[in-house]
Amino acid sequence: RREASCMPDQYAAPREAPEDPRLDAMRLAITRLPETQREVIELRLGDDLTYAEIAEAMGLPIGTVRSRLHHAVAALRKWAFEAVVTGRLDGSG
Repeated sequence: RREASCMPDQYAAPREAPEDPRLDAMRLAITRLPETQREVIELRLGDDLTYAEIAEAMGLPIGTVRSRLHHAVAALRKWAFEAVVTGRLDGSG
């Protein structure tokens, strides 16, 4: 097994991720979600918590967590589709 330091630079992981306007736009879209949806999506995506862990942390039934995530993802999909159609990633479309 080769050490990472022996690997050619082209295969080494970047020290800092390149900027991607799509990721910035999605982060902005997440901030525009209703607070209840934003909280669960941040816990799921940002903190990598399971539905059960989110439910416990927020004191909610797991069904409520699932519902909020479903609605958050649906809203983000709708936003992303509209952004692609209009060509505007800032959500002002």
